[in-house]
Amino acid sequence: MPCPDDTTKFNSYVRVQLMDIKRTHEWKTKSRQGEAPRGSTGADIVWDEKFQFSYDSDELVFLR
Repeated sequence: MPCPDDTTKFNSYVRVQLMDIKRTHEWKTKSRQGEAPRGSTGADIVWDEKFQFSYDSDELVFLR
């Protein structure tokens, strides 16, 4: 993950939205701190979390 400008430490999270015709399901991971090694422009961050949505399948389902 690329670092924000002028910093080597940052917090990141993953946000998921599944939108169907009836409603929008939302989920967000816990925030993780990342730190770029010296001379690098990014960091490796791992989220060990799972999520599951139940929805009616139709032609207007979007995952964002």
